[in-house]
Amino acid sequence: MKTKNAWIYLNTNQCFGSHQGGWSREMTCRGELPTPHDLEEMVDERAFGEKRLGLLIMDDLLHPLRLKLDKPEKDPRAFLQFGLRHYLNFSVETAEVRFFPLSEELTYLTMALPKPWIEGVYAFFENKGVQLGHIGGLLTTLLSETKLGWNAVTIGIYREVYLLVEMDEKGGFVQFRTRRLPLAADGQLDIQTLVHSDWEGFMQPTPAQRAVKLLALTEDHQDQLATMRAELGRFRDTTLVPQLGGNSLARFQALLQQPSLAAAGGRA
Repeated sequence: MKTKNAWIYLNTNQCFGSHQGGWSREMTCRGELPTPHDLEEMVDERAFGEKRLGLLIMDDLLHPLRLKLDKPEKDPRAFLQFGLRHYLNFSVETAEVRFFPLSEELTYLTMALPKPWIEGVYAFFENKGVQLGHIGGLLTTLLSETKLGWNAVTIGIYREVYLLVEMDEKGGFVQFRTRRLPLAADGQLDIQTLVHSDWEGFMQPTPAQRAVKLLALTEDHQDQLATMRAELGRFRDTTLVPQLGGNSLARFQALLQQPSLAAAGGRA
């Protein structure tokens, strides 16, 4: 992955670009993922002035799942794809599957997108004279392509979901989970449930020396990071909260360009 790529980030109703100082568009997609027709309306014309582009997606839209095989397989892809048949909202026969081995034997983190969608998106940008060099989740791209998450437990928080990924000293994936953020009766984020029910038990097996890196990938929960950090401090010695601002793409770029940000504690 080229770190000097221009970038586009999208979720179900927003699209951000890094071109010429940045731009943003909002609209309602016709489905969970924007169609090429949606992109025609969502993508700013400035994006087509770049010859090479990376496309980032909210990680939850890649249907991240933890799957375990019954026995070792030389090439697990087909078996993992078969195992996804009950979990995807599109035909598993059309799925393009990416997978990463986890530390538990025969266990994998999988991500999947429909091939017709991928082909349509590539064709859309090709018709605009742009080479699309990368499609991936925002947080998982950072973890796969940088050392941001090495020897750490990284928690990425979006508006409605979080991803928690533990990596070892060599950058291998150890554990993974993603869930919707728990809400209290008043509709506000339930931080006690999030930290002590969702995260604390999950982190018990992790080595104590692995820092927790708490990343707000949207602006929505920025003012609650300090409380999360304090609660994490009840059972983890080190919780790092990099200073991030702007939209999701701006936060991605800050971490991509200056990965040391993720190794420096800051006030939430």
